[in-house]
Amino acid sequence: MFAEKTQCQRIARLLCQASEQVLWEYSRTWLEAQPGQHRLHCRVGHGEATYYRTAGINDHILTYGWKMVASKRDEKAARRWRTGREIVSRGYFGGDITLPALLAHTCCHEFAHLVQSIRGWIARGSIHNAQFYRVLDRIHASGAADRVLDYLLQQARAEDIELAFRPARTLPAGAVGPAFRIGQMVSFSYKGGPIEGEVIRVNRNTVNVRPIRPCLGDTYFRVSPQFLKAIA
Repeated sequence: MFAEKTQCQRIARLLCQASEQVLWEYSRTWLEAQPGQHRLHCRVGHGEATYYRTAGINDHILTYGWKMVASKRDEKAARRWRTGREIVSRGYFGGDITLPALLAHTCCHEFAHLVQSIRGWIARGSIHNAQFYRVLDRIHASGAADRVLDYLLQQARAEDIELAFRPARTLPAGAVGPAFRIGQMVSFSYKGGPIEGEVIRVNRNTVNVRPIRPCLGDTYFRVSPQFLKAIA
């Protein structure tokens, strides 16, 4: 787990660097034409949350959660993220979800929120709106997204970081019950009712399942495999 966390933190730092050295620099002429002196701060988050926010009028903060990177390293889970769906539905990077493309698009997605905010195109309850996708489409059409992708690939090679989906994981030999994979959707019974969730960790004799029902928050259940049922 420690090695996984360290690797994902390193990748998240690459996303910070790409945002600062590629997207911010690419947009510098436009930024300098806007009122005020804009500043960018990027950070690696402790959890899964990945987001854009402001700190004051002209200070912009991008946070890339290392657990977001961990989740997107699983190909099945990656396709459920909004950024994964955008690649397919809008044809970014040819509509092909690879981990480098997904990470590059994550940078572009968050940076599009930054531009959207400066332009005043964010309203309460209206974030991923037409104006947002106008900006995001422009980032891809202009070639900036390809520059981000190239930067990530080059830096990953230089720092010996592998940017590839993890192989599907199953229960170790001798484990009890059927095999389950990280990212797989399963169901089980809890207090007389059904619970559906996503496999987030496969242990030797149990499986950690994060429920999808919002009322259960971000907790997870540790369930014996024999009590789990795969959801098709």
